Amino acid sequence: MELYFVGLLLMLLSFWYSKTIIQKALSLLDDEKKVLLMNVFQNENKYKSLFIILILAIYFVAIRYTTISYKILLGVLFSFLISVIIYNFITRVNKLKQNEFPHEYIKQFKRAALIQIAGILFLLATSLIIF
Repeated sequence: MELYFVGLLLMLLSFWYSKTIIQKALSLLDDEKKVLLMNVFQNENKYKSLFIILILAIYFVAIRYTTISYKILLGVLFSFLISVIIYNFITRVNKLKQNEFPHEYIKQFKRAALIQIAGILFLLATSLIIF
């Protein structure tokens, strides 16, 4: 169980580090681009959050009422979550490019997103080893 907490800690640290990268990258933008950034992504998370909650609910129902291996369910859940994150990553990078954000900001955004994905993979790896 201690290994799981190491994976969880690594994931949380990667999310924190990713956030610091994005905060520093914001300093690369002028006020006009910051407002545009807020407008471009303002409504994006509403429906994605509901979708993730639905998938998590299905996951917990599957754990409770099926005989499918926990490792398989966990692998499917993490695969799905990583797929959603990668899809969000691609669509957000495309939106940033379409709205002509600076190349350096996009580069930092990509770096932060990849660090988040690595954190999730740390948690997945430790979860699969333990369970």
